[in-house]
Amino acid sequence: MANVNKLIEHVGDFGPFQKRIVLLGSFPLIIFAFVLVGVVFLGYTPDHRCVIPGSERLQEECGWTDLELQEITVPGSDGSGPLRRCERFDVDWSKGQNKCSDVNWLLALNETRSVRCDGGWVFDKSHSTIVSEFSLVCERSWLADLNQVFLALGFFIGAFITGYLADRFGRKPCLIASMLGLGVSGVGVMLSPWYPLLLTFRFLQGFFGKGAWTANYVLVIEFFGSNNRKFVSMVSRTFYSTGMVILPGLAYFLSSWRILQLVMSLPCILFISYHWFVPESPRWLLSQNHDAMRVASKIAKCNGRLLLPNLPQITLLEEKNTVTPVSVMDLFRSQSMRKNTLILIYAWRREMLKPAETNCMVI
Repeated sequence: MANVNKLIEHVGDFGPFQKRIVLLGSFPLIIFAFVLVGVVFLGYTPDHRCVIPGSERLQEECGWTDLELQEITVPGSDGSGPLRRCERFDVDWSKGQNKCSDVNWLLALNETRSVRCDGGWVFDKSHSTIVSEFSLVCERSWLADLNQVFLALGFFIGAFITGYLADRFGRKPCLIASMLGLGVSGVGVMLSPWYPLLLTFRFLQGFFGKGAWTANYVLVIEFFGSNNRKFVSMVSRTFYSTGMVILPGLAYFLSSWRILQLVMSLPCILFISYHWFVPESPRWLLSQNHDAMRVASKIAKCNGRLLLPNLPQITLLEEKNTVTPVSVMDLFRSQSMRKNTLILIYAWRREMLKPAETNCMVI
């Protein structure tokens, strides 16, 4: 839209109006950082061991600490080999006499064998996570990876659907609706009593998150001329990095994953106020044959520019005659575009799944 670029330059392409827009448009990226990286803390695997039948009474009778109990009941805790958190000694600790004095002798003679955990797990209680809530360890550990997989799947589906909705109904309504959906689905994750239901809301988080990310970026960029767009993108990424800095602090002070999820989701409701603070993109208004001059006049007034009476009508009329319809299929129509689209899809998939491969958290 070359003529619209001229109009933006005429009303001011980096004045006070654009500075306010880039600031408002950067705040959602803090929430996006929570959604993408939050799984590192929500899905962290805390220290755990098998539930040992009779261990509580054994600990009470012998006066052992938790560490001493673990050294006796968890294979490998005494340094004899690698720690095996998914196994326990096949010993009924509730039977026999002189258990407190004879147990070391029993283990030293290797008269015990290891069996898989069959009574659940005991987790470190300093922080609760999705893994400890739903016991996603040992043979169920693969289920924990589905958390980020469903998010990436939501991103993939949302890229096609929400992009079309933003072109059809406008960038601003798509942004507001997606941010509201992102908040509601985040609260749904927090309230989920079953893991399959949690995965469903996680998918919706990805779906609405992709819609909010795309609509927000396009909405902000379309208020700027081509010379300032790289700078605007860099500023937005700074807010994304700020969200990644804030997140560990929240995870440190909020020991419950449900409270952390709620704190990360509720701010999405605040973006409903963008209905009054952020105007629709003039480029989109023009592409839909709507009146874009009202927005252009507000930009010019805020930037201290004068809008010449004849310039807008001439440029907009020329632009309307050059607008051509586009669709999702344009991404696959030519060989070059098809190759680039598939490469970007693969790259985004790898990027979305990276947090799921992270198996560490600093607390």
